[in-house]
Amino acid sequence: MLEVKKIAEDLYVAIATPPEVDEVWFTPEPLSARRLIKQLSNRGGHSTDIADAMNEQDPQWIEKAQGPYE
Repeated sequence: MLEVKKIAEDLYVAIATPPEVDEVWFTPEPLSARRLIKQLSNRGGHSTDIADAMNEQDPQWIEKAQGPYE
């Protein structure tokens, strides 16, 4: 399972469980699109699963993820 919820313009929370990631994980705090994608990828998330979950909540997520470096 990989669920993402948009809570502000560029802030998201998520919960992920195997097999979408290596082990159960949830956001400890709201994260930007860029940080959330990095965290999910680092935990074994597949880019397609991440993109699908992000797109369900925010069709503009990719522009935000490509925004200024943090």
